[in-house]
Amino acid sequence: IGEMPAERNYIPFDALRGDARMGVTTQGDIFVALGDKLCSSSDDGRTWTSRDLPVGSEGFGVIADDVLVLFGGWPSPVTMRSTDLGRTWSEPVPVDIASYEAGGGGWTQVSQLPNGPALMTVQLQYRADAIDPDTGQLRAGAQPGIYDHVYRSTDGGRTWGDRSLICRDSAESSVILLQSGKMLAAIRRQRS
Repeated sequence: IGEMPAERNYIPFDALRGDARMGVTTQGDIFVALGDKLCSSSDDGRTWTSRDLPVGSEGFGVIADDVLVLFGGWPSPVTMRSTDLGRTWSEPVPVDIASYEAGGGGWTQVSQLPNGPALMTVQLQYRADAIDPDTGQLRAGAQPGIYDHVYRSTDGGRTWGDRSLICRDSAESSVILLQSGKMLAAIRRQRS
C-alpha cells in the first residue's frame, strides 16, 4: 500500500447520483458521461465543460476514429453515436435483447480492441413479469436472473450484435484485453 500525489478537480455535474463512464480521444481529450450530461476536458481533467446528452447515459465509451458511443433507454436499450465529439448524435438504434425482457440499467462499458471490434457489456434480465400472474408459473422460455453479455460492433458502433453470454448471475462487468491476447472480465455476482 502506498500513496501517490493527486489533484482533485470537480466535474460540473449537479445530479444526486451519476454512474460515470469515461473515454479518451486520440488527442487526449477526456469525456465523461454522467446521467444526462457529457462532460469534457482538454487539459488532463483540470477544467471541465458540459453539455446535455440526448438520452440518459447508462453506458458510454470512445472507440476508433474518436467515435463517441452512448448507451441508454432501460428497459429497451438503444445506442447513439457521435462523430463530432458529442456536438450532434445519430438517431437511436435499438439493441437486440431477445429473448430477454430488459436490457441495460447502467454500468454498460464500451471499448475497442486494437484492430478489432468494438465491445459493449450489457446486463440483460428477465424481470418479475417472467412469472405469469394468472398461473403463478414461469413463462415459457423464461429463466429469471441477470445475465451480462458482450456485444460486438464491426461498423464503428452503428450496429451491435454477435452477442456472447459472459455468465449467469452477473452485473456491472468490465472487460479488458491482456497482452497475451486473452480477455479478462471483472464481474459482480448478482443473484435475482
